[in-house]
Amino acid sequence: MSSADITPDEIMQFFKEEFNEVPEHIQFMYDVAPTSLQGHYTMWNHLFKDPSEGGAIPKRYKALVAMSIAKAARNKQSALWWTHAAMHWGLKVEELTENVCFNLTGQGLGTFIDIGSECLKYAIKLQSNLNIDFEALESMPELTSYHHLGEKLIPLDHEIFPVLIEDIVKPTNDEEKKIHEYFQKSFNAPMPEFWALLGKESLEMLEGYFLLRKETMKREEEGGFTPKIIKELNAVAIDTLLHNDWGGTAHLRAALVNGATIEQVREIEGLVIMEAGMVAYKMSGVGFVKSAAAYLEKLPLIK
Repeated sequence: MSSADITPDEIMQFFKEEFNEVPEHIQFMYDVAPTSLQGHYTMWNHLFKDPSEGGAIPKRYKALVAMSIAKAARNKQSALWWTHAAMHWGLKVEELTENVCFNLTGQGLGTFIDIGSECLKYAIKLQSNLNIDFEALESMPELTSYHHLGEKLIPLDHEIFPVLIEDIVKPTNDEEKKIHEYFQKSFNAPMPEFWALLGKESLEMLEGYFLLRKETMKREEEGGFTPKIIKELNAVAIDTLLHNDWGGTAHLRAALVNGATIEQVREIEGLVIMEAGMVAYKMSGVGFVKSAAAYLEKLPLIK
């Protein structure tokens, strides 16, 4: 039976069993637009599957990304709902903290004050009421990483991601060099011109940005809490909503080089459609999916 054939009453029962309560927005949709509830649930049922159920990403991380999309859309109530879902499914507060603090780099203090900090406060309070067996949680699927290929990727980057090709601005002192090296390692690509120029115009601003970012984007082996590709795909989702082609392309490339699959990219963009609507997908998301497919077709062939 297709999820579209499930009755509104059965959908209500699902949410009650899944979360021990029916979320307010689901109840309201049931009351005023039950057919829309069926459409929403059909997308939900497709997206929120763990890898053992046919999904590409553990559902706690998909809820985390949905929370980021809501945050970028300045939707506090939705962000709190997705925080609830993510924590219910086993997301750790440390992982949420990385996400919320990374958001400072792209959307600044205002979103942190209004939404991010509230999600963190809610998660810390909620955690004490949950009984999660973290050892039993599904891990990320095994990845094939390509970040060791380094400069061998440049011809493919030029072909698929020309938006990333900019004038190279060289560092002129040790502080600039340290920051350039960090960004080049993080993206496995040359330092972007707009960041490099900021370092020459106002090194303190770039240093502040560097400090905001470097703790939140660490790989797990470097002391990070959230899988690297989740951090990168999370940024792709935010940049899709914001129609930020450079940022979305850079983070998409980093996700692919670190092992992301086309199925994972499609799931992330599906979350954009469900949370933020089709326009964002049409304007930016579908282009990211096409670019990811083209890059992944050729990436394994590089020797």
